[in-house]
Amino acid sequence: RKDVNGVRFVSYKLGYCSQGNEWSYFMLIAGNFILNKSQNKLQHTIYPFVHQTSNVVNLEDQFRAVMIPDVQTTALPPNADFSYAAGDFVEIYSDKPDYWDALVTCFFLDTANNIIEFIETIYKILKPGGKWINLGPLLYHYTDMPGEQSIDISYEEVLHVITKTGFIIEKNERVQTFYTHNPKGMMNTLYNAGFLSLSKPQ
Repeated sequence: RKDVNGVRFVSYKLGYCSQGNEWSYFMLIAGNFILNKSQNKLQHTIYPFVHQTSNVVNLEDQFRAVMIPDVQTTALPPNADFSYAAGDFVEIYSDKPDYWDALVTCFFLDTANNIIEFIETIYKILKPGGKWINLGPLLYHYTDMPGEQSIDISYEEVLHVITKTGFIIEKNERVQTFYTHNPKGMMNTLYNAGFLSLSKPQ
C-alpha cells in the first residue's frame, strides 16, 4: 500500500513536524521495525520476490536480495516532533478541526468505504489556507467485499466532490506510477494515478 513512513520521514527531514496514520497491523509492524529497530542504513537483507512464482524471468531475479532501509532512520534529534497515529483516519482526526497546516495522502483515498467522508474530514482538519497533496488511483478496496459498503465514484466525480467541499484545485495531473512490483518480472501494474495539489480557502 502507500509508503506512509517514507512520506512522513521525508517531510520531517525537510523541516516539518510530521505525523503518520495507518490502520493496518502489518504496515504498523513493518513501519515500527524500519523506523525504530534499524540502527544503520542498509542494515537488513530481505528477499521480497522469493514467493513470486509467476512471470519470473530467471531464478536470480526471484531470489535476489534487497538491502533496507535506504536511509538511516534513527538519525533524529530526541525532541523530534515525529509521530504515528494508529487507527481509522476519520475516527482519529475528526475532533481536530482547523488543526493541520498540510496533509499529504498517497494511495489513500480509495481505501475508504466512503471516499466523500474522507474528503470532508480532510477539509475539516486543515487550517484555513492549508494545503492537501494527493497521489493515487481509485482501486476501491471494499468493492464487492461481502458485508461491506463502498462508494465507488469516478475521478471526475471525485473532483466535483472536492470542489463542492470547498477546496481550490491548484494542480490536477496524471502520473504514471508502479506499485509493489518486481521491475525485472514479466508483468507489472502501472497506474495512471491522479496527482492533486489543493488548498483550503483562507
